Amino acid sequence: DAVVANKVDCQTTTTTTTTTTTTTTTTAASSAKWYHLAALGARCQCLSAAECQQIAQEEGKVYLVLDHSKDSRPCGCFHDGGLPTNVFYNDDLTGGNYEGIYQQYCHASCYSTAISGKSPGSSLGSQSVATLAKCQEECTANEACRAVVYRASRSLCWLLDRTYNGMYQKAGDDAVVANKEDCGATSMLSMKSTLNSTQAWLQGQQQHSWRRQPVMRKAKARVEGQMRRKPLMGKAEALTTSI
Repeated sequence: DAVVANKVDCQTTTTTTTTTTTTTTTTAASSAKWYHLAALGARCQCLSAAECQQIAQEEGKVYLVLDHSKDSRPCGCFHDGGLPTNVFYNDDLTGGNYEGIYQQYCHASCYSTAISGKSPGSSLGSQSVATLAKCQEECTANEACRAVVYRASRSLCWLLDRTYNGMYQKAGDDAVVANKEDCGATSMLSMKSTLNSTQAWLQGQQQHSWRRQPVMRKAKARVEGQMRRKPLMGKAEALTTSI
């Protein structure tokens, strides 16, 4: 019944555990995406063709532009359950049939830090969910949702059709509030577009400046010519007077 055991350094064990936990947290944070696949029946703002192409690339799927039945497929970027290896783009801004085997790709939503409080007023209704994260998922899937109020003690989630700020009140219980916001990664595409537009404008201005230079040189030459003629005109006037 003999047993053996090694003596270990408690400090070393603690350090290793802390390092492992930190690594796990970092991995989870880095896996966040700027888009998500909406639930069946849910709708959101139509994504652009460029965004749809980026999703296809990140998902390792084939990007295809829809050329038929545009009014019976979700607008923007969508997933077809019958053709799961493809990502489709529909340029019809209304689209249709957001149920069945079709799911729309949408911008992911980030949330402000949840703080203690409540926000009485208009809402999109409430539902029972297990966590604040699940409450935020429900808000993300609803395009009209702008904020959430969540009470963990009652597992109650309220979806607001507005930000909570205007009607914010201190909470007497465990209620928390958070606003839905655009994720930073999502706005990178808009930033790239703005940068490209700015660069194009600057190039255009530079080209126009080169075109204007010959005109400016001619105008300058005329002025200088007039200045040179002035002394001669003065002498001519004096000679005429003496005659």
